[in-house]
Amino acid sequence: MRSEYRTYPAQMAGDVEIIEHPDGDRPAFIVGSASAGRFILLRETECRVLRLLEGSHTPAEVCEEFTRLNEAKLTQRTLIKFLTKLDDAGILAGERAVSVAPGDLMPGPQFYLRWKLFNPDRLFEQMIPALGWIWTPGFVAFSTFLAVVAFLLALMNWAELERYTLYAVREHYVAILIAGTLVGFSHEFAHGLTCKAFGGRVPEVGVLMIYYLLPALYCNVSGAYLIPKRNRRLWVIAAGVYWQVLLGVVALLVWFTVEPHTLISDLAIFFFIGSIVDVVFNANPLIKLDGYYFLSQLLRLPNLMDRSRTYWRGLLKRILFGESDEAARQWNKRERAIYVAFGLTSFVYTVVLRTVIVFYVGSYLADQLHTTGLLLAGGLGVFYMRQPLGQVISGSRKSQLAFMKLSSGPQGRQL
Repeated sequence: MRSEYRTYPAQMAGDVEIIEHPDGDRPAFIVGSASAGRFILLRETECRVLRLLEGSHTPAEVCEEFTRLNEAKLTQRTLIKFLTKLDDAGILAGERAVSVAPGDLMPGPQFYLRWKLFNPDRLFEQMIPALGWIWTPGFVAFSTFLAVVAFLLALMNWAELERYTLYAVREHYVAILIAGTLVGFSHEFAHGLTCKAFGGRVPEVGVLMIYYLLPALYCNVSGAYLIPKRNRRLWVIAAGVYWQVLLGVVALLVWFTVEPHTLISDLAIFFFIGSIVDVVFNANPLIKLDGYYFLSQLLRLPNLMDRSRTYWRGLLKRILFGESDEAARQWNKRERAIYVAFGLTSFVYTVVLRTVIVFYVGSYLADQLHTTGLLLAGGLGVFYMRQPLGQVISGSRKSQLAFMKLSSGPQGRQL
């Protein structure tokens, strides 16, 4: 669980690593700790602020020193947000919020709950020598060839495939759900193994509940930031979806080669449908899953969603209330255009998705529990919709409050 106690003044933990890691033509640094299991990407300005924490400066002194050295103003409000980011990543000294034992419950972003299971780094390291052939151009070419063959066969036998798929969905939807869940579980190991094969670290595997309803595994591959080559970091992110596509292709080819309406053919079509559904879900860039992180890395814009919503809040305040937007000045024209487009589409998608979830779950509750079900559905709707709407109107106050005491506490006090 998240600790509310921090060393004051804020300082870096003793085991934090800072590794210079140029991102294109822009200086960047990988900061994190293997024991905390988190690594984050910082730009040059952020790293300068971090360096000032090595001298046990108070927040006010950090702001003054940064302004003096860089001729740019740093407000305590901005510093507190940055300290919260460092705290969440386990970079600050004190009891680490992210250092939890296997089985402990950890809150995640956007209605995600996580349970850490184990550290797979040593296991993956032992598996890599036997699986090294997977990360070769020859295997990529062969798997691409299989995908093309499966696609052509599907086009040539579309009517038959459509009939069998509709039969499977109608008669065996529970089995398809189970198959899709198993595929989703396995694709996390594709992320972790690829990260380890390319030189990253994989400190954590656990169970994830998306929107408190959809079970999944997660694999912490923030250590992929340690991989020097950007194309390999992109492969780490894409590995899960790539594995799901490959599994779906193999399942479809098996279905084409066996007798229909047998156990093997049914299992093959279950895993084919489950894989396709998982691909569509994970490749979607509008929620924080594989597609989102791939897009963020491809555009070289970390924290794309948070920055997009921050930009939109400032934009709305400027339009509606005539307030100045200092944050927008740090971004160039390309970044602002991306934040406008992504922020709007991701917000609309999030609201629509949660509305659909509330509608279907609410309908089920109303049918089963009648008036009580309606009341529960209403409560579910308020609970699900308050976060995206609140973020756009006023923004999350977590970062503003997390270090409220820290910024005003006396020298040397343990808060």
